[in-house]
Amino acid sequence: MIKSKGKIFTLAAAFALTAALTAGVFAPAAAEEAQFPVYTQEFTSEEAVNADFFAGYVNAVGNSTVAEQVGQDDGHWFLKDGKLVRENSIDKDAGTWRAAILTYSKQTFSNFEMEVDYKQGNQTFWWTGVAFRQAEAGKSFFDDGAGIFVQEGGQPTMWGAIGVGGPFEKTTYPNYDRNAWHHLKLTVQGNKATLSVDSYPATEWNLNASFYQEGYVSLISINNDSAYDNFKITELPEPETPELPDIPPVEEADTDDALGKLSQKTDDTLIVERPVNYRKKEGGGCSSSIGAGFAAAGSAAAGLAALALVLKRK
Repeated sequence: MIKSKGKIFTLAAAFALTAALTAGVFAPAAAEEAQFPVYTQEFTSEEAVNADFFAGYVNAVGNSTVAEQVGQDDGHWFLKDGKLVRENSIDKDAGTWRAAILTYSKQTFSNFEMEVDYKQGNQTFWWTGVAFRQAEAGKSFFDDGAGIFVQEGGQPTMWGAIGVGGPFEKTTYPNYDRNAWHHLKLTVQGNKATLSVDSYPATEWNLNASFYQEGYVSLISINNDSAYDNFKITELPEPETPELPDIPPVEEADTDDALGKLSQKTDDTLIVERPVNYRKKEGGGCSSSIGAGFAAAGSAAAGLAALALVLKRK
């Protein structure tokens, strides 16, 4: 025992106290280390955004990406009043071309949760979206990966390159205002993508198994004066594989044909009779049959063999 200022501690109590203190001091640090990293960007510094993102512009589907910098005079991404804003090369008659792309280039993701505030703008009726699982930074989702956006009428839509397909539209959000700011949360885990916008019901898409891959995440403005703010992305763990239920062994069939009875004697009798197998060789010599042989001399000699086989099994 240990005596200290009139208090008596047993060795067991001392060890228990030490273990409790150790757990209290080190357990939170271990739990914190086990968490997946979280990245946030509030779009207040061009230098910080250019350090972590790749900015690019594609003027037509299938064309090469032109690399840019955020804040570049002849570019397409600018920071204004703490928001990321798309400008330049916007034409409502140009269709779904003229895509400005901002790819988070510091990490690729298979499973993640991304949040961002967005505003569609009103110069055209094209889209303000996000893209994921892209093999290359700065690509349109028509050329690489999958894109998710909300159309001006409030239809959540997924569209993508080979392996994704589309467009896949879901139930329309009622009273959707394209000119208002909205909060978007996209969760991609395994073969499922789940979209939540404001307080609307969540929307889900099933992804092809072949599309389960690591890739970049991008903000994409399709020919529109889009705006973004408060970008946040968190890596998620691999989805758990569901455990298969235990399947009890199938009981042996209660018949005489059961596998367990093949080695046992049966009461049935099997009799196989085979006809005489007769074969004659022309030109003399000898003739033979299976199981017996006869030989004879002379040109007129003939060989005849007969075999009766009786098999009896009890």
